[in-house]
Amino acid sequence: MFTENEKLSLIISREDAFSSRYFDYQKSDKYIYYNKNNEQIEIGVYTHYLNGISTDIAIDLSTMIGCPMQCLFCQSGCVKYERNLSSDEISAIAKIIIKKHADNNTKQITCSLQGIGEPSLIPETVIDLYQQLFNYDKRIKYSISTIGASIEGLNTIIKSGIEIENLQITKCGTTNLFERKLTPNGISINKLLDFIKEVIKRQNIKKVKLNYILIKGKTDRKEDLQNLITVFNNKGITIKISYLNKTECSTKHGLLPTSYNEAILFSEELQENGIDSYVFGSFKNIAMSCGQLVTKKN
Repeated sequence: MFTENEKLSLIISREDAFSSRYFDYQKSDKYIYYNKNNEQIEIGVYTHYLNGISTDIAIDLSTMIGCPMQCLFCQSGCVKYERNLSSDEISAIAKIIIKKHADNNTKQITCSLQGIGEPSLIPETVIDLYQQLFNYDKRIKYSISTIGASIEGLNTIIKSGIEIENLQITKCGTTNLFERKLTPNGISINKLLDFIKEVIKRQNIKKVKLNYILIKGKTDRKEDLQNLITVFNNKGITIKISYLNKTECSTKHGLLPTSYNEAILFSEELQENGIDSYVFGSFKNIAMSCGQLVTKKN
């Protein structure tokens, strides 16, 4: 399966209860793939369970070596950007993981561009990767996670007509004071609204989500809640309320998570104001969730 200079190493494997609309239990496996140049590429594999039954396998695929986005809450922001991965490289890694984790009982395989990197900056790679993966296994569903660094790139991806199971846009905060600081290269909330108005009309996108990360005293204020209600009410988008996972970057910048109970109240307030919302996360430091890396540079 591997050449002499390539290998796949399982770094962490664990099981955790999870707060999610779609599952209640998760088995998590984190791998580092070493390519022929000894570059380290991180992959997360998550098997989801509902009532004790496996519902799907989700594979978080990295699209870059390092990340240029510099988001303050994410460990990728502390990893120097080196280069983009090609669609052939990403596809080869995905196929290796699928062979290891999927079997005849696996009904759905979600390949999510949610690892290190920003998919909106490499639209042609994203489009070509979809074709490779879909041709490989018809059980594959395609998911894209972005901070909206390039609206032009996202529009190129969407207008290509590829089937996107889930388009997730991450936001931290609702005012320039925090959102531009926490995600300096992300889309502003006003531009995001204009984008969402157009994207929810597309037939090739099944779900559009706002991944809103709660950060204590910065993105969980009443002002933020009211801004979300004002901007997104009746806009046809789901708001996923996410737990801030602890990283070296978040600690360095003094960013702390909001409690589970506060997250529930925040989400319920959105629901009461006509916005589809749910809470997502392990709500404890498992060292391998979104934004957390196991990669150690040599």
